[in-house]
Amino acid sequence: MTIADKIVERNILLDKKEVLCMAKNIFFEAAVESTAGKLAVAQVTLNRVNSDKFPSTVCDVVYEGPHYTARNGQQLPKRDRCQFSWYCDGKSDEPREGSSLWEDSQELAKYILLRQDELPDITDGALNYHADYIAAPSWAGRKHKTAKIDTHIFYRPRTLR
Repeated sequence: MTIADKIVERNILLDKKEVLCMAKNIFFEAAVESTAGKLAVAQVTLNRVNSDKFPSTVCDVVYEGPHYTARNGQQLPKRDRCQFSWYCDGKSDEPREGSSLWEDSQELAKYILLRQDELPDITDGALNYHADYIAAPSWAGRKHKTAKIDTHIFYRPRTLR
């Protein structure tokens, strides 16, 4: 058991489900990025949680988007229509246990959720981002670019500040 696991066991303010949702978002969006890149992705998730334009929990933010009911009754995301592309790309959303990148993502998610009020927002209020290796989405022109960290470009609404 790691120190972070012990903290989760003893901390009633840290929800295991929220940690898992944040860890998956960090892992699938930025596992091979620098620590700053991972922190930036997590910060956008937290910025959305704190915005009245998005759901109010990490899991609801991460899994936001239209869903449909499969034949077996399971709710599935509509392909390519979610907030974070990994969730609706048709690939597995289960990281390989034992992967050091997955372990790192879980540890970082715990740390971020425990310390979120103490961490500076390195995205400067970003609510959106996209990878720099894709064409800028149509929404990017209506936003203010705040940062480029590793392979992601971050944006906030123009009306902030």
